[in-house]
Amino acid sequence: MTEKKASKNNQTEPKKRLSVLEQYYRLGWLSKAQHKWSAEDRLKAGQRLYGDFYRSHRLSGCINYEKPRVDSSIKAGMSEAAAEAHIRFSAAFKAIPLEFRGVVYTVCCDDKVLPEPQGMGGRRKIAHKTEQAVLLCLGLDKLIWHYIGGEKQNRAVKLLEN
Repeated sequence: MTEKKASKNNQTEPKKRLSVLEQYYRLGWLSKAQHKWSAEDRLKAGQRLYGDFYRSHRLSGCINYEKPRVDSSIKAGMSEAAAEAHIRFSAAFKAIPLEFRGVVYTVCCDDKVLPEPQGMGGRRKIAHKTEQAVLLCLGLDKLIWHYIGGEKQNRAVKLLEN
């Protein structure tokens, strides 16, 4: 009887859609580049970047907070939490070198599969996918370094304040 309840509960729970980053993690893409960091570390860094991207309301690309507002609505500006997330996202994204930013942004922020090259087949297509995976890993590695540096600075500031 408990088995039926368990199976019934499993049927009613909505299935969580995996992000592209999580799909690439499961496919082993995040362990393509040999470095100090594991695939799990890269996954967490990408998720953290997306978290700040989402909390900064960058998904609503039609709003440019840098331009002055003309209306007098209550929502005239960005909330404090969104502004802080915007600052964190901008700093983290700037820490990623330009040659890796496109791949990292497409996978982590846009949540889109990297485009496959047209007209390539066989080995060249596999080599291209491997190159994209390596670029993603290297970009996430730079992101990890950024986050570690920020955490060390925060710890140092907290120690100095006490």
